[in-house]
Amino acid sequence: MIRAALLTLLATPVQAQDVRCTLEDGGAPVQIAFTIDRNQFVAPVSAKDPPRRKITRVDMGRDRFLAEPFLIGQSLGFWEDAEAVGSRMLVVQPGGEATYSETPSGRRLTGTCEVSN
Repeated sequence: MIRAALLTLLATPVQAQDVRCTLEDGGAPVQIAFTIDRNQFVAPVSAKDPPRRKITRVDMGRDRFLAEPFLIGQSLGFWEDAEAVGSRMLVVQPGGEATYSETPSGRRLTGTCEVSN
């Protein structure tokens, strides 16, 4: 049974989606790019497997950082505890509308994203 599950996992194609966003910051465009690797969300084969850390590299303008990707229904995005700015999060709705926010600064950007396979 474990062998069959392992073979199925190995036969599964990589399910990565590239996300490219253009948000507005006071009229100035801000480009955001990251990848959602859906394989990171696959349940462990065994309950004894260690927890998996989900991670994505985010390019936001000149800023580069690692964040935790998430999938909630048809929405996707990332979240990061950014220490100096508190935390930052981007949520992309199924239609491509996106909202980026930072706490506690209150910075909020909106725009659109395209998701490609």
